[in-house]
Amino acid sequence: MTPSLASSRKWPCLLLLALVVLAASTVTDYGYSWDEQVRATQGEQKLEYYQAILSGDRDRVRQLGQRADRYPGFFDLNLALLRRISPMNDVDTGHVFAAVFGVLGTVGVWKIGGLIGGIPVAFAGAAFLALFPAWYGHMFINPKDIPFATGYIWSLFCFSLWIRNYPKITLKLVTATGLIVGATMAVRVGGAVLYCYMGLFALLALGAIALKEKPEPGAFLKMIAAPLGMKCAASFAISATVLLAYWPAAHRNPFSHATESLAAVTNFAWELPVLFQGSYMPAPELPATFVHQILLLTSPFGILLAWFAGAVFAVSWLANKWKDYREHGGASLTRENVILVLLAFSVLFPLYYIVLRNSTLYNGIRHMMFVLPPAAVLAGYAAVRLHRYVCERGSAERRADVADEDSPVLAGGPTGGNPSIKDDSSETNPVVTGGPATGNSGAAEGTETADPGKSAGALAFRFVIPAVFIVLYLPVVSAMIRLHPYQYVYYNALAGGFPNAVERYETEYWVTAYRETADEFVAYLDSLPDEETSGRRFIVNMEHPTYLFSVFLPDDRPYDLQVVRSQGEPADFYVAAISWEAHRYYYGEIVATVERMGVPLAYIKDRRHLRPEQRVMHYDPEER
Repeated sequence: MTPSLASSRKWPCLLLLALVVLAASTVTDYGYSWDEQVRATQGEQKLEYYQAILSGDRDRVRQLGQRADRYPGFFDLNLALLRRISPMNDVDTGHVFAAVFGVLGTVGVWKIGGLIGGIPVAFAGAAFLALFPAWYGHMFINPKDIPFATGYIWSLFCFSLWIRNYPKITLKLVTATGLIVGATMAVRVGGAVLYCYMGLFALLALGAIALKEKPEPGAFLKMIAAPLGMKCAASFAISATVLLAYWPAAHRNPFSHATESLAAVTNFAWELPVLFQGSYMPAPELPATFVHQILLLTSPFGILLAWFAGAVFAVSWLANKWKDYREHGGASLTRENVILVLLAFSVLFPLYYIVLRNSTLYNGIRHMMFVLPPAAVLAGYAAVRLHRYVCERGSAERRADVADEDSPVLAGGPTGGNPSIKDDSSETNPVVTGGPATGNSGAAEGTETADPGKSAGALAFRFVIPAVFIVLYLPVVSAMIRLHPYQYVYYNALAGGFPNAVERYETEYWVTAYRETADEFVAYLDSLPDEETSGRRFIVNMEHPTYLFSVFLPDDRPYDLQVVRSQGEPADFYVAAISWEAHRYYYGEIVATVERMGVPLAYIKDRRHLRPEQRVMHYDPEER
């Protein structure tokens, strides 16, 4: 191993270390989101269910089983257990637990990126995900979508190992796949689609073998299809066991309940209005491409550039394969090709499926958060391939055989620039022949230009693409810092940035600004003369659920606070986040706001001196 390579291996580790340190130092800045209280409540019920089982109270078990919600509880139940041993308060404990999944999702991108492209792709992919504002902002406050996305990418990593290691699929890999996919399903039962992916790619691989080698049916079944099918079945059995262990509602009738729950979740009825392109409209009336448009508007330009480059390389690769098919009657695929196709399928299929089904989505891209990790891997692969392409074209000393290389979807050469990986294209089996490739250290070196540094021009070209991505990401990092801890409200320049997007699209839909609002409210009361507050009881009204605000109010103050919902007339104060324009529902003197980039996210209004006719609820589009 060369010294330069040993040094390069540190970059993904340093990136992940920085992410962990940053998350740990800021985790207490984030507010309480809608779903956190719901998931915490359901986690407590699931824990109570298992406690009843252990105590032998069958009536209580039956009662709790009937009350259980339709969602499995991998996150919920484990959080309930963690809260009993955590030294932190319940809110911050949940944020730490969610952040662990966010970091693990980034590690999953690193692992699968390194598997197919070495250190450069591992680092680039992990950086793309960590610097995606929606991912970073959600990873503290989203108890469903982030854990599911993490399970999704790790499941794809396991499937990639199946592809790389076939036919040597060990019991350890079968067990790990079952546990990881099972945990993903136990977050959202829709994770069962992962086995559909697995089955599809297994059938494609087996079909390729059958067409190429034309074996006898009996021998084919005995030597290839049956063993692979048995291992897939064993993995699925493990996953089903994990799912049922975390799903009390399915214990009475697992199969029918799983079908009903999957149908209910995939056809979730959300009738509340959604702000889109400056107008409020019912969620079912949103265009089928709603999430695609929001994804475009909330993605940093750097990752958009990488995706565009990847699409260009993919078209070029497909054209080459089509040419091979027409000229030679067939086209070979390496294992890396198949993994890249798997990743692309795992991103594109869900995005196209929601269009075909016209699924009801809302709250930005949060329901499709699981496509971000594999999309980050593809972006990392494309960025590395683009860097190599520019270096090769800019170097007068580039290798003479570069033009003869068969570029895969997003990487230079049939093995992504890894000289230690055997090119499967010369084998009889176009998909699954040859042992697993090792030595990803070669991938890192393979991404470099031959004879680097021999000319000033070649050296300059080595820095073109990194410089482009750095320049594109500087405003993103600046915006993430300025928006902290509300990174998920980020919009790029196509939407006019966050200040202009706030009036046209959903931004602070999790209403996490109530944590900071509580601090501002207490500071305001403390600033008032003692004779106005000491021994007094104040009624604070809000239109969002009261727990989002009241959980952050202190108990050690010389006044008493009662937080109510939709009781404006007797209220002394009104606190409101901007979601659904709740800040315009009641009059009052604005005494404090929570702002980011000059845009208020929440308001505090003093209503103690209003006239009776001003105390009723109203909606004034000009009211602030």
